[in-house]
Amino acid sequence: MGNADTLSAEGSGSVTAYRVKKEDGHLSDAHRHFCKLCGSALYVSDPRWPDLVHPFASAIDSGLPTPPEYVHIILDSAVPWAEVPGGPKDVTSPNSRPTPSRTGTSATASTAPDRPCPTPPR
Repeated sequence: MGNADTLSAEGSGSVTAYRVKKEDGHLSDAHRHFCKLCGSALYVSDPRWPDLVHPFASAIDSGLPTPPEYVHIILDSAVPWAEVPGGPKDVTSPNSRPTPSRTGTSATASTAPDRPCPTPPR
């Protein structure tokens, strides 16, 4: 999330927006902005919160500040071979607690035989 007044985009003539039609038939208030030439997702805005903008990470091409910590979520749904960092700035959300054997480690194909991936990760 960012401040809308800090948003700067080159080629704004190629940016268009889409609003989702909800189940009740009404359009969502959120506007999903994307490049009308290539389809790249850029950011989401909502007139209910005009001061905020939600850029997609893939659309940010400027430097970002270093966060004070890195929060890892949904670890209970992670594949067995997923590597979970365990540094001093790494924390897990209260609702997502990895087993101690998974923190800061990576499983190999031999320890994760039921994984859906046909080849081990590299």
